[in-house]
Amino acid sequence: MVPKPRPEVNLSFDEYVDVLYGIVEQCAENVCQSDEACALSGNDVATASAHKREIGVWQVVLLSAMKLWNSSGRFKDKTKVAIENEMISRVVSGQGLSGDEAEAFRSSYFDAATRLAKGDEQGKMSDEQRYAVQVIALMRAALSAGYDGAEDALNAATEKSSMRVLDMERMVVHLAQSSVVDGNTALMKRPRFFVAQ
Repeated sequence: MVPKPRPEVNLSFDEYVDVLYGIVEQCAENVCQSDEACALSGNDVATASAHKREIGVWQVVLLSAMKLWNSSGRFKDKTKVAIENEMISRVVSGQGLSGDEAEAFRSSYFDAATRLAKGDEQGKMSDEQRYAVQVIALMRAALSAGYDGAEDALNAATEKSSMRVLDMERMVVHLAQSSVVDGNTALMKRPRFFVAQ
């Protein structure tokens, strides 16, 4: 018996980024609007601290998505860089960052990405465990911006937020595994993608 071919869609670069950005955006919004994250804000937290927390969450979610999107190495570096740059641009414009804020976000993003890629010595952990610990630490740091309350609330928010990021990571990995660059556009800066439905 011959297996039936899976239907595919051919997406332009922008359409593909729309799909990936939608996954990231949903996760970041779920984290920022969760009861646990809102409990950290309280009534007395300044708007600047809440904005800083939101930007930090977006950064962690984007870092996690981009690290896992090409974890299998199936896409060329130039394709990953093009996707990553477009995703960063969309987060910057979506969050209304401009000038120094936008540059600070980009700089902080690439510093954190370098640390995640390099890792640090944490005993005999596997790469996946070390990565998970680092993402949880980054999420905790993002959520703690301007927060000086009880540790229990911060721990609960970090745990729930990390679970949401884990769910998002599964979707990103599934998207990447279901995707292949259209061979006719592989040499272009912004290639098209075939995505299995």
